[in-house]
Amino acid sequence: MAMPGNRRAAKYDPGRPVLEYIRNPLYDRKQIASGSAAQSLTFFRTFLGGTFRDTNMTADGSLAAPHTYDAFGLSIFVQQGTTAADLELLMNFGVFQFSMSDKPYLTCMMHQIPAAAGLHGFASTTVTATTIFEAQNGYPLPTGYMPLDLEGSPLHIPSQQNFQGVLTLSNAATFSDDIDLWCVLHGILGRPA
Repeated sequence: MAMPGNRRAAKYDPGRPVLEYIRNPLYDRKQIASGSAAQSLTFFRTFLGGTFRDTNMTADGSLAAPHTYDAFGLSIFVQQGTTAADLELLMNFGVFQFSMSDKPYLTCMMHQIPAAAGLHGFASTTVTATTIFEAQNGYPLPTGYMPLDLEGSPLHIPSQQNFQGVLTLSNAATFSDDIDLWCVLHGILGRPA
């Protein structure tokens, strides 16, 4: 039930915490290893580092109590400067799955998931006759994500609910360089008021 004059706060029942709601992404960074064949990256678990460049999660694989999250969509940002050949391998041989408690809520090819961010629409050259390639995996809009909602109703992630995203790359994909990827959930964070 919404509190009078404040749509951002709610109290569910006596004894439970008051939560405020903010629009805030959840994200986690993983790295594809160069020269590797088949590999799997698990997002939102086993964090790479302790900085906001790596993740804004505070617990491994779940939200600390009493935090909740209503996810409307998901995007994957690919490190800028990734070569065209490596980006093509990622798009053609990557399969992504998002799940909660080992129950899948999204399974799709990597080329279906937009970036929702990044550089876009420019190129330069001093060569008279050349081919210009613009490497990106989506138009940079904050609403350019793969939907997780169902007819406007977001996918609810309760406190302490296990969740993860897994990107699986087949053994046909051998990358020329290490590539950072950020998996981003777009939605509403419930946190202590």
